[in-house]
Amino acid sequence: MRKITIVVCTFNRADQLGETLERFSTQELPSDCEVELLVVDNNSNDNTRDVISKWAEKMPFPLRYYFEGRQGKSFAMNCGIANASGDLLAFT
Repeated sequence: MRKITIVVCTFNRADQLGETLERFSTQELPSDCEVELLVVDNNSNDNTRDVISKWAEKMPFPLRYYFEGRQGKSFAMNCGIANASGDLLAFT
């Protein structure tokens, strides 16, 4: 069975993040793979963490939160890579 890790890096976009997580929550998954979703908060100062907590309960697969205090997309992406457990990584 394949394991897929989806990494979402975000910075101060709690509203858009909520919409994105809502879409993920309705996905039908293939029976031959496991999926995990990692959200990397790249030093946001809005309610990003609260949005993730709300949607974590509704996901059909694991949703994990990571905080990356070093500003910059590459730091956030590397945080996602370091914490991924999937055989395949997808970034959105």
